[in-house]
Amino acid sequence: MRRQPVDAALLVAFLRALAQSARGRGALSIALIIGGAMVESVGLVLLIPVLQLLTDREGLVSLWFAEWRRERLLLLLLAAFLLAMTARAFLLYARDRLLWRVENDFVDGQRARLVQGLASARWASLASVRHAEIQSVLSTEMIRLAMAVRLFVQIGVAALLVLVQGGLAIYVAPALAGTLLAAVAAAGVAFSGLQRAGALGHDLARSSLNQMQTMGSLLSGLKAALAQNLQYRFLRDFRDTLGEARGNRRRFSERQARLRLVFGIGSAVCACLVVAGGALVLEMPTPALILLVLICARLAGPVLNLQQAMQQFAYSLPSFAAVAALEAQLEAPAAGAVEAQRILPGAVELRAVHRLHGEGAGLAGVDLVINPAERIAVTGASGAGKTTLLDVLAGLTAPDGGAVLVGGSTLDVTALPAWRERVAYVVQEPYLFRDSVRANVTADTPCDDAALWSVLELVGADTLVRRLERGVDTLIGEGGAVLSGGERQRLALARAILRRPRLLMLDEATNALDLPSERLLLQHLFALAPRPAVLMVTHRRENLDLFDRVLELREGRLLPLG
Repeated sequence: MRRQPVDAALLVAFLRALAQSARGRGALSIALIIGGAMVESVGLVLLIPVLQLLTDREGLVSLWFAEWRRERLLLLLLAAFLLAMTARAFLLYARDRLLWRVENDFVDGQRARLVQGLASARWASLASVRHAEIQSVLSTEMIRLAMAVRLFVQIGVAALLVLVQGGLAIYVAPALAGTLLAAVAAAGVAFSGLQRAGALGHDLARSSLNQMQTMGSLLSGLKAALAQNLQYRFLRDFRDTLGEARGNRRRFSERQARLRLVFGIGSAVCACLVVAGGALVLEMPTPALILLVLICARLAGPVLNLQQAMQQFAYSLPSFAAVAALEAQLEAPAAGAVEAQRILPGAVELRAVHRLHGEGAGLAGVDLVINPAERIAVTGASGAGKTTLLDVLAGLTAPDGGAVLVGGSTLDVTALPAWRERVAYVVQEPYLFRDSVRANVTADTPCDDAALWSVLELVGADTLVRRLERGVDTLIGEGGAVLSGGERQRLALARAILRRPRLLMLDEATNALDLPSERLLLQHLFALAPRPAVLMVTHRRENLDLFDRVLELREGRLLPLG
């Protein structure tokens, strides 16, 4: 996760994204915020004649309604005040509902776009992103991003309220209120420290990522760690990252507490100055002085909220940088310049394909022709490039040199969508949804119960499924947690076969089965009509006699085994 400074560019990018998400609702929200502040100011202004009547002082209103009885005029003014406050309450209700939509639409849009980017990214760029970073951004950083939007809204509300009511205070006592507001503004700038708050926010994002990575390592390796008493190493690492995050939050909390301390003392000093200056120096009328004190008291909360929200916003804004940094790592496939190509019948061919990785391992000029319905097994040492071979055939990885052809046509970005509809790829550790057996096998493939049970029988999973409490509608847990490794592989194979692929690629996809079970499954698979072409990567040699050809990947080239 790249660390980005909290600067104008990051703020502008955030505001641009928020404005694009809010559209017309943003302008309406601002109008409601201003309307609420204006109506509240009107209500405060109405208190002047009320106080004048209560203190038996003359004012414009009492002069305008001189023939009215004092009680009648007081009730009229109170009714007007109540009407203004009621209107303000409805405006704030509408504002809060609208702002909730603005906040949630923005965060949900960011999350949806990021997940869409993950789903459509090139495999090479996706494989380079740490899973912990993806989990951290989609969980912790999205929560912080929602907080950043909420704080930005609070800043806008508090700033408009301060401006409107500050203007009212200046109207009541221009010199005194103007001096105090200028002093408050200067103090706010002096104690802002937004850069430091932003730096702490970046540190928190890094600490959250470290925690997520440590927990992921613990969960993925817990079994082996327990067997060797290594779980305490994970615990130490987690405690270190927990302490780092705790220290970060403590430092930010201490900054907030210091600001509240300074503000509390400063607001008391301002209150004393208002009373002393208004009564002793300016000799203000009592109603006007009371109203000024009331305005200052009402401004204290928004001013403090403004200062605190600005700090917290700077602290939360790095979450937007984390989302943007992850999104930038996800390289999307280039859009085709022509209409999508149709996949032609015929052989699948690799011509002088190069795809090296690590220290020279991978494919170094591989030539291979896979004829329709042909059965090919590929073996080789670990790290020889067998999985890379399958990734290139699936179009997940583009070759550095050479070409992949299907039916005599080059497999490029315009043909990939159609090609991926015609292939099935089963890996050693298959992914299963947290759903029923039926949902996992059918996925998006239309299928009736007869076809479903037929494919389950073909892979030898029908007996297992019939024993389950709800049959094909039984939930199998996270990643198929209630099943064994071999059972998960059988369901993944059933899902692949149900697609009726043109090419079925198996990457150690039967290694959790015993040898007789593997042989029986392959015999059933090879008896399919029509039969797909099968390319199987395996370390086992006991069942290789079932294949038409057996190749070995050695020094980057495919050679006949032997």
